[in-house]
Amino acid sequence: PERHVQLFRLLQAKWQCYDAYCRVCMSLGVNQMLQVLSYYAIAHTVVENQSPSTGLALVFGFQCCTVAIGVFDLAGLKRREIIAVQLVGVLPCILTAIGIAHGTRNKRGELDPNEPYSLSPLSFLLTVCWLELWLLISSPSEDRSRLPRRFRQVLFLDVFQDASNDPTDVLEEDQGLGNIGSSLSHPGVDDATDIAEEEAAAAAIAREALQRAAVRLGLAQCA
Repeated sequence: PERHVQLFRLLQAKWQCYDAYCRVCMSLGVNQMLQVLSYYAIAHTVVENQSPSTGLALVFGFQCCTVAIGVFDLAGLKRREIIAVQLVGVLPCILTAIGIAHGTRNKRGELDPNEPYSLSPLSFLLTVCWLELWLLISSPSEDRSRLPRRFRQVLFLDVFQDASNDPTDVLEEDQGLGNIGSSLSHPGVDDATDIAEEEAAAAAIAREALQRAAVRLGLAQCA
């Protein structure tokens, strides 16, 4: 690769974890937005307008979108596992809509404030389980990069498809080839030239060590 590509790969190791989790947060944010729309539909149709069929239809449509987004976003899980995770997030909205639809109302059509709503604890419990499952899915991988590789957006994070490798390896290989070429092109050198080359090689090794330390520090901070 060219020099600017090598420099990009070297610097990318310091911020690619932030980029990866920004993409994860955007995926979770879309799921949360659809959940908000589902609960808004329940409040507007079932509670205010007394139209449970319309509310259930809207909730069903929004929750189908959440399942589709999960299938599109997740790549490290099987299809049935993704659907099972998303169904855990679908059930709270369905249970809430059913519970409110069957709630008792007064003569003016208002819900009874003393209604027990026995299914409501399950909605909160399933929501917590759903968030814990997403937290487990977004956990970092076990390789050196420590990225949430179960998300499809993260798989395309490194445009050079080398996110799991050390970017300084290419620098070492390129420098090694350069040293071999210089030794072949200048077979006869005096002692002063040898000393200068040794000092340059030592300086290059020191720079590589600093680069490696910076990369490892960045990965450690991301982990």
